Amino acid sequence: MILNRKNNGKTVTLDFYRSQAPFKTLLLLYRHDWHKLLLSLLFYVIKHSPEWIRPVVFANIVDIISRPQQHQLTELWLNGAVLAVSIVQNIPTHYWHIMAMSAATRQMEVNLRYSLTQQLQQLSIGFYKQHSTGVLQSKLLRDVEEIQILTTYIFQLVPAALLTILVSVVVTVVKMALNFQVVNVKD
Repeated sequence: MILNRKNNGKTVTLDFYRSQAPFKTLLLLYRHDWHKLLLSLLFYVIKHSPEWIRPVVFANIVDIISRPQQHQLTELWLNGAVLAVSIVQNIPTHYWHIMAMSAATRQMEVNLRYSLTQQLQQLSIGFYKQHSTGVLQSKLLRDVEEIQILTTYIFQLVPAALLTILVSVVVTVVKMALNFQVVNVKD
C-alpha cells in the first residue's frame, strides 16, 4: 500500500504494510505521532497512580490507627492528603490522556482511510460490479474501527497490567526490605 500525501506541511507515506508483520505495521501507522502516544502514556500512568498508591496509604492509615502511640496525628493527615491529591488529579490527567490518545488515533484513522480510499480508486470497474460498494464501505469502516480498538487495548490495557505487576513487585520488595531492617535492628 503506497500513499504520498501532504499532511500539515509534511508528507505522509504509507508504504510499509506487511501482512506477515501486523504489529509492526500497526506501530508504523503511528510513526508520526509517537510523541502524542508517549504523552498519552505518561498521563495514563499518572492517572492510574491512585490504584497503586491507595493500598500503601490505606496500610499506613491502618498502622497509624492501630498503633497511635508510635505515630503522630500529622502522619494520618499526611496520608489522607496524599490519598486526596492522588484521587483529585485523576480528572485533569484523564482529560489530557484522552486528548493526546484521540489526536494520535484520529490522525492514524485519517491516514489509513485515505490510503484505503486511494487503493479502492485504483481497482477496476469490474471489481465493483462483483462487489457491493455498501459492503466495501462497511468493511472499510469496521476495519479502521477495529484498528482503533486494538490501539486502545495495546496502549492502555497492556501498560496498565504491566505497571500494576511492576508496582506490586516493587512495593513487596520495599516492604520486605523494611521489615528485614526492622528485624535486624531489634536483634
